[in-house]
Amino acid sequence: MSDRTPGDAPDDREPDRPEGAPSGQPGPPAVQPGPPAGQPAPAPGQAAPSPAQAAQPVDLGRRSFFRSFSREAIQTAAQLVGAATALQRSSLAATSQLLGGGSGAPADPLAQLLGMDDPAPPPPAVQFRSPYRYLEGQLTIVDQRRLPDELVEVTCHTGAEVAACIRDRLVRGGPVLGQVAAYGLLVAAERTRGSSEFVRAATLHGTINALRSSRSASRAMEAALDRMLAAWQAVGEHAAGDLVANVLRSEAEAIADETMLDLAALGRAGASVLPTPFERHLEVLVHGPVGALAGGALGTAVAVVLEVQVQQRPVHVWVPEGRPAFQGARITAFELGRLDIGHTVIADVAAAGLIARGSVDAILVGAERIARNGDVSAAVGTYPIAAVAARHGVPLYVCAPTSTIDLRVGDAWGFMTEEGPDVELADVNGRRVPPAESQVHNPVLDVTPAALVRGFVTEMGVIEPPFEETLARRQPPVAGDVRGEGSSPAGGGAAAPEPPAAPGEVVPAPGATAEDEDGWGREGSTDAGPDAAAVGPDAAGSGPAGSDPADADAPEVQ
Repeated sequence: MSDRTPGDAPDDREPDRPEGAPSGQPGPPAVQPGPPAGQPAPAPGQAAPSPAQAAQPVDLGRRSFFRSFSREAIQTAAQLVGAATALQRSSLAATSQLLGGGSGAPADPLAQLLGMDDPAPPPPAVQFRSPYRYLEGQLTIVDQRRLPDELVEVTCHTGAEVAACIRDRLVRGGPVLGQVAAYGLLVAAERTRGSSEFVRAATLHGTINALRSSRSASRAMEAALDRMLAAWQAVGEHAAGDLVANVLRSEAEAIADETMLDLAALGRAGASVLPTPFERHLEVLVHGPVGALAGGALGTAVAVVLEVQVQQRPVHVWVPEGRPAFQGARITAFELGRLDIGHTVIADVAAAGLIARGSVDAILVGAERIARNGDVSAAVGTYPIAAVAARHGVPLYVCAPTSTIDLRVGDAWGFMTEEGPDVELADVNGRRVPPAESQVHNPVLDVTPAALVRGFVTEMGVIEPPFEETLARRQPPVAGDVRGEGSSPAGGGAAAPEPPAAPGEVVPAPGATAEDEDGWGREGSTDAGPDAAAVGPDAAGSGPAGSDPADADAPEVQ
């Protein structure tokens, strides 16, 4: 029933309905008393005037004025709301275009604002949040351990805090580690602008050491810190604080910009070597931290897949879950979904069967460090995938910028080991799965021999075997000790000069036979040596029969 009383002001709403009448259909008109003699009948939907009101003359001009004023006010308010909405959409479209999240703003925003053009659909959300942001001496890092369920950011005010974030794996992936480490040193330089030269030098050297030790296996981070140190020393370690900070800021920005351009070129190079199946999707398997959150702006293997999609070639991606941190299921799948790339998450142990059934055309992985002979240190799980791929003739490409190549490392024996926290493997949803008395071994990296690699996809193109020659041509020699056969994984101590043909060196073989398809040689092979005796921590006692027991003391490769 209507809430109006006979004395309410008239309006343009529908007339009263009795209870039970459907909305939008007026009920039978109510019986109203007739107007006094000489008075006009009330308009439909208007209440009959009271006797006191009937005695007063009606000011039709005043009524018309207020009705016109109300109508214009409503129209003006609607226009303002429409204009604000259109302006907001135009601003969002422009912001999305700037951040790389949309296809661009309308061609004529003013025409859209004035209603002279069809309104554009709302722009899509920004696809990725940068894994880090630097502003005014502070570095804000996205905690990738909490993605994609939560977006948690940690703001670092000192270089030591940045090193702690790297050590605790808030960020993962070689390219982004190099950028974060460079900006971490810049944070320390900004804090010491006004300090004495001795305090500043001690702080910067300490920060460099802390950053290096936070993830010592990352070659990209090591190379970035080498560049930052060289830039500082070029102006003098005892230069003024403002000069040091400005120089380091320019170098950190150059590292970030060059990495973005390198990964874009890497993506184009990788897409050029992938096959184009006839009348079906290209099936690609990716493994490890290879997306934009691991690259800073672009990914490594994901950049290749994205370039394939840009070329309008149908592609589908298989994503192993990436235990124990679920890097693939949490991060890579999240990034592929944002890029609208078709993908399927699989268990890590299902990858071998998928490859054996012929469901994979190519495999793309990342890398933490590449040795001079082509051996690769990469995310744990890369080696078994590479071994199965070689057995079934599926090409495996390592996608990494040339900053990952370390010519000081002769082969896998020069790689550094890295262990993840026990809780990352033992706990699921905050609850420990294995018994308390069970020990936990959580290697972060494993080693893939060069014989299992079809090629290295870099910003300079695809590097193919023989890697001893091709890697050296693509990467200039680096001064320093050569780590390799006979040296410790950590690279400590002086290493003897390397002979031209080391007895234990794995020679890349593009056409691996059944006898060496795992890349490490077989019993009785003339190439078998210390490298064939132990592969990873689980290979103790599994070397070739008759091998020297002293090899058990050799450093493990994982």
